[in-house]
Amino acid sequence: LDVLEKSGVKLDEEISDHLYQQYGKGAIRILDMIKEEESLKERIINENDFIKAEILCVLRYEFTPHLIDVFCRRTEMSMWIHHRRASEAAEEVARIMQKEYSWDDETKNKEVQTYLEYVRKSVSFILE
Repeated sequence: LDVLEKSGVKLDEEISDHLYQQYGKGAIRILDMIKEEESLKERIINENDFIKAEILCVLRYEFTPHLIDVFCRRTEMSMWIHHRRASEAAEEVARIMQKEYSWDDETKNKEVQTYLEYVRKSVSFILE
């Protein structure tokens, strides 16, 4: 956690803790991205500690060709974001992916729908 504090990037304590727990010293790469673009420290949704820089880092340095990969395999966001907020989070992450991967709107929308269908199937027992 000292490494994060010494970076000079000011983050909410919950976000700093999240980055350290999730990435350890690997969080330095995320902090460096924030130093270059301050807006990347914004949360994906207000009720959670996942931030835009974290998503961008995963897209650039890990194999994440699909939205579901980001949510389920790389960040585990699918476990931490309430299913009622899944659409909002998916749209925000898909916008980041669209810009980073030069997706057209059709690809972005298909990725969002595929992920939301996964969420719906995953929580269908709750919704019945």
